[in-house]
Amino acid sequence: MGIMNDNGERFVELCQAAQLVIGGSIFPHKRIHKYTWTSPDGNTQYQIDHICIRRKWRGSLVDVRTKRSADIDSDHELVVATLKIKLKSVRDNNTQHSQRRFNTHMLKTEEKRIEVANSLSTHILPNNVSSWEDTYNMLRSIAKTHVGYTKKSERKDWISDYTWNLIQERKCLKQQALGDVQGKER
Repeated sequence: MGIMNDNGERFVELCQAAQLVIGGSIFPHKRIHKYTWTSPDGNTQYQIDHICIRRKWRGSLVDVRTKRSADIDSDHELVVATLKIKLKSVRDNNTQHSQRRFNTHMLKTEEKRIEVANSLSTHILPNNVSSWEDTYNMLRSIAKTHVGYTKKSERKDWISDYTWNLIQERKCLKQQALGDVQGKER
């Protein structure tokens, strides 16, 4: 927004060198939601305050705009960014039972259901169970002996070796092209 001066050009070069994305330049907004500084006479408005984010995280940046309603006693407007971040869940590898599942398809037969019910009725007595952990361990041992675990199915590669080779070849060609372009610029 406005005319870019030397400081703006240096800022853009810095962002390119550091692989940063300038958030205010991505999203289409009305002029009133873009300017961040107003001159004391109120006639001149420029976009001089920015929010930058690494190119890697560009997909998590949802919106960048100014909030004129924030009373911060300055000739600068408040710049606000909206981010949407997805965090990976962390699995606890110490617990074996969280990784293996019981073969519940075995319970489709009437004989297996009766067998499990009889085993449960002999083990579950009002005075036999003292805590939740004892009950949990007892139910797991019955399920393990009568139902068993499912077999882990091996995942098939969804990309063939030929495709991986093509991807690698394309990366090499792209690096060569970038090297040629940067060499010509110098």
